Formats: sequence, structure tokens, C-alpha cells
Amino acid sequence: MIFMKKLFVLLGIVALLQSPIQANAAAVVNVINNISVGGMPIALGVDAGARKVFVADVSGNKIQVINEKTRKVGRVLGYESMPLGMAVDELKHEVYVTNQVSNDISVINVASNSVSSTISVPDTSRGTSDLAGVAVDSTRGRVYVTNFPDGKLFVFATKTKALLNTVNLAIGVNAIAVAPSTGRIFVSNGLSGRVSVLDPTKLESLATIKVGAEPNAIAMDAAGMVYVTNSASNTVSVIDSSKNKVVSTIKVGLGPIAVANRSKTGEVYVANFLGNSISVISTSTMKVVRTFKGASHARDIEVNGLTGVAYVANMNSSDIWSIGG
Repeated sequence: MIFMKKLFVLLGIVALLQSPIQANAAAVVNVINNISVGGMPIALGVDAGARKVFVADVSGNKIQVINEKTRKVGRVLGYESMPLGMAVDELKHEVYVTNQVSNDISVINVASNSVSSTISVPDTSRGTSDLAGVAVDSTRGRVYVTNFPDGKLFVFATKTKALLNTVNLAIGVNAIAVAPSTGRIFVSNGLSGRVSVLDPTKLESLATIKVGAEPNAIAMDAAGMVYVTNSASNTVSVIDSSKNKVVSTIKVGLGPIAVANRSKTGEVYVANFLGNSISVISTSTMKVVRTFKGASHARDIEVNGLTGVAYVANMNSSDIWSIGG
């Protein structure tokens, strides 16, 4: 979250227009295509079954939706806030959007492309929620949301949208990821340079793992490896979730801020915000195998788990990259 705020300051001194170029990939499966959405896309959510990609536009204060089959772009009805993060419940076909100004969570019905409900988040000692990360555990019916300045983790029920629990962590909590098999919760802390691991039943700490400087996004692969982007050290820390231990540190591009697992190809994609590139890590070798250049301040990246298509939100060029498919 700290890094994200720095990035918005940096936007004032960087070029506002950058033209995407063809990536250095030979295979057709890795060809890049542009989908123009306008505004400043900062977050993505993919519902693979519905073949829809949801795009949070921070400049237009709206949520757009891309039909993967037709590549047509529409707008989510009833959304009137300023989005920050996004997570998808692919079982219930709902999208959860954390809002910066109203400090609440909008729930989008995927079928109707409209806001179905709004979840209130408790105020903190600072009088504002200041939400950061959001993640969905579809299997266990939970939504997790972090509060950066107060170091809290809020737990909501996907069925009732009610607040189930509030966990006190440490100031600086940021991104969240959930292990599909065990339900363990991984939370990054941008201030301490650590990742907390929580038990899903008692919501108690199981481990605190030291990673790089200003950790941000978290993703997992099928083997139980956890990938954490370290925005200030330009690396990705790889954690073995069975041991809660860092087993590899991978050098990527400048300012890595988002990460996604592309299981179809055995790869992990990393969005380098300041490096204007996408680093591709092989999950078998734990090395960068290629780099897609020409991004325009890539702010988020998500993958359709069924098709293997990766989507990149280019914050400065008002478009979405689709890679593969």
C-alpha cells in the first residue's frame, strides 16, 4: 500500500503516453493483444466460468466488464465509488471491490453486471477504513479484507455478507492470498517486509516470514509455492507453504507490484510497474524465462485459469493486455 501511494506521486513525473510494443515471445500462445477500456485501470478480476474480465478504473470511478468471447467492453451498473482492489468468488459468481473514498465493499453480480449489495466496514481509530487487500476463499465462504493503517484483517461471510471476525495484525498489512487446499491465509506487510501466515479456523498466527523490501502482491501455484512481489527490492520471494520458509529469491523488473499464477504453462507472471514490463517465471526452475516489454505502468495482472489467458492492466495507456489464447 505504501508503495502504491508512492507510485501515484511518481505518475506526475513520468510520461503520460507510452505505446505498447510487441513482446519478445515467439510462440503464438504468447502474442499480446490490446483491449481499450479508457481511464486508468488499476485492478482486475476474472470469472473464468462466465468468461468475463472486470476492470477497476480509478480515474473514471467505474467498473468495466470485458466479454472474453466478443471482446466487447461494457459497464457495471450501479457502481458509483472509487475502486482500489478486486477479488472474484467463482463459485457464487460475485466480484468484491474495495472502495477508497466510501471505505466499503461493493459486491457485483457477474450475471447481471450490476452492484447487488454494499458491505460496510467498521471504522478504525483514524476514523476511516483505508482498505488495502481483498481475497475470497470460495470453498469456505469467506472474504478477507486488510486495513493498512490499523493493521486489521476483516473476515466476512460470502453468504450473508456479515462481519464474522476482526483480527489484529500489524500496521502495514497489505495483500492477501488463500491456499485453496488448506485455507491458510497469507498476508503481506509493506512496512515490516514480512508475510504472516494464519490458520483459517482460529485465525491465529502460524508463522511470520521475512521476505524483501515492501512486499505487495501474493500468488500461489498448485505445488503450494507462494510468490510475493517485493516492490522496493525488485524481487519475488518464493515461500514453500509446507515449511513456511523462503526457498528462492528471484530478480525481476523495476517495481514489481502484481503477480499471478498461469498454471496452464507452469509459469508465474509478474507486473513490473516502474519497469514497464512483465517478467515470466518458470515454476519448475524458479527463474525468469522471458520478459514482455512495452507495458505502460502495469498495475495488476490476472489469469483465466481455464483458458490460460493472462490479462494486464496498463494504468497509463488505458488498455488491457491479453496474453495468449
